[in-house]
Amino acid sequence: MQPAEKPDAAGRDGSSGQPYFFNVPHPLTKVFIMEDDFLAQAEDDLRTVEFIRAYLPQEVKERFTDDDLFYLIDLLAEYYVESGLVDQEPDEEGYVDIDTEAIAKAISERAAKDKYGKFSPEDLLWVVQGELEYGEQEG
Repeated sequence: MQPAEKPDAAGRDGSSGQPYFFNVPHPLTKVFIMEDDFLAQAEDDLRTVEFIRAYLPQEVKERFTDDDLFYLIDLLAEYYVESGLVDQEPDEEGYVDIDTEAIAKAISERAAKDKYGKFSPEDLLWVVQGELEYGEQEG
């Protein structure tokens, strides 16, 4: 079998005059996949916020809006990646050592740096623990 000739300006190959087809994925395929991923992530974020809201003690719950919690779970995801926490190998029992107080402090500092708001590390500790508990339950 001979390789197909380069198509002419009309999109026909030179040997048979038949249309020349390229095996190229449709550009919208990637958009649909990205949209599905985006929707799945948004749904998971919503479930995470709902879980954290239910996890927080009443006096702490009143200090956070849902928008605050969405922002904070984004910061937590960034922190886990940037700190190398997601790449840590579990110990013999399958656990990873996580310093929740250090995470809460770092998130508090980041929110202040971003001029998003001032959150106490003590309040954020509840958010961190709630997010980790949600992840544990979801597996």
